[in-house]
Amino acid sequence: MRAGLIVGFGGGSGSLFFKGNRYPFSIGGISVGATIGIASIDFVGRARNLSRPRDIEGNYRAVAAGLSVAGGGAVARLRNSRGVELEVSGKKIGLKASADLNGLRIRLER
Repeated sequence: MRAGLIVGFGGGSGSLFFKGNRYPFSIGGISVGATIGIASIDFVGRARNLSRPRDIEGNYRAVAAGLSVAGGGAVARLRNSRGVELEVSGKKIGLKASADLNGLRIRLER
């Protein structure tokens, strides 16, 4: 099953859209580096292999090469221990930056 995913790094939160419902979540474990400074990085993507919303929770590791965001955007693929795969693309808002999504942690808001 596929679901929509929106992550706003600056706020450390996002939303999972699954079977017509919105599930807010918190994120952590992302490191962002900037050459001068950065306002925020926003990620949008898809989640695969979800049976239920709680499957999105957990720690993720990179399946493909890491994400680098500079002058536009890039794509990263991540997977958690439940087999949920995230494919996210990022677009920077601000100055040149890089993001390391290895270790991304997602937890649904209760």
